[in-house]
Amino acid sequence: MEVYTYAFLKTPPVELELPLGIGQLVQLVPGKQICAVVELDVDINRLQGDDALLVQAIVAHDRTLGELFQQQCLLPLRFGTLFRSLQALQEHLVTREAEYLEKLDRFVGYGEYILKCLPCPEPEFEISTEVRGKAYLLAKKQRYQATQAFQNEQSAQWDWIRGQVTQWYPQAIASDLEDQSHRIFLLVHKQEEALLYERFQEWQQTCSAWELQLGDALPPYHFV
Repeated sequence: MEVYTYAFLKTPPVELELPLGIGQLVQLVPGKQICAVVELDVDINRLQGDDALLVQAIVAHDRTLGELFQQQCLLPLRFGTLFRSLQALQEHLVTREAEYLEKLDRFVGYGEYILKCLPCPEPEFEISTEVRGKAYLLAKKQRYQATQAFQNEQSAQWDWIRGQVTQWYPQAIASDLEDQSHRIFLLVHKQEEALLYERFQEWQQTCSAWELQLGDALPPYHFV
């Protein structure tokens, strides 16, 4: 029987409050010093054959990891991670124990924060239908210049944001999206969360051509 697996974590020193997973409460499968968070009887093929069920399952996967992450440091696994049997999973835990212990020690106290950078729309520059001749050509030139100036300023602000992030968070991972927006994944110690939000406010105030959004602490999905 395949075993749906959410995460790896150190064997808990105290009993965890195990959350509801995709369809039932998750369970812990012990190795030696490492445990796996699993759910039995998850039919991935059925989920993948129904878009609505698939979306619900993905949301449940992330929610489950988030609830566990509030209790203990963990290494999150991607949605759909399966092991062919409980025995295969336990053998994996023993084989990779040293690697997972090292990563867990490295991530203790840290969370992943997502900084979204959304470009503001270009300012509207309407030309009256009553404008004719040279005045119309001048207005078109001014509209073009204003558009170019805004785009240049927006580009310069993005370079500044990226430089700030690189300066303070050298492990950051940037991802460019198709709509010209950007996502930056930050690995930050929770004790420095207040400082992160202070910097975020400074970035937003400095960069009026961008709308910035900063999420709450998540498991270190992109740094495992």
